[in-house]
Amino acid sequence: MAILEEGGRATACILSEASGKRSRENIVVAEESGIVAPNTVLVSGEGGYAPAAAAAGANTTLAIALYAADATDEDVRIAALVRDAEVNVHTLVFATAVTAEVRTGLIAKLATQGIIAR
Repeated sequence: MAILEEGGRATACILSEASGKRSRENIVVAEESGIVAPNTVLVSGEGGYAPAAAAAGANTTLAIALYAADATDEDVRIAALVRDAEVNVHTLVFATAVTAEVRTGLIAKLATQGIIAR
């Protein structure tokens, strides 16, 4: 019998957020970012956001994709957490190239935006 593996569910990372959906914003996932899974940590860059594959610089912002997106051939707009929220650290998705050290740095950077990973 085949075992089916379910991917992350949309918005599964949210533990709490500011009232009135103040924690969310519509963002652009940049073309050529590929398929972005729900709950993926994204970093701002030229042309929009992309999966964070390295430590975030001082002038970049992070976001957490709430829904899946296919930005292989074009820019895609999705809802994302950008401020004032608590998230489940175990549901966050990071790019495969992210090391444990970089992951720790990204989680610290999220905290500076008011997104606390628990």
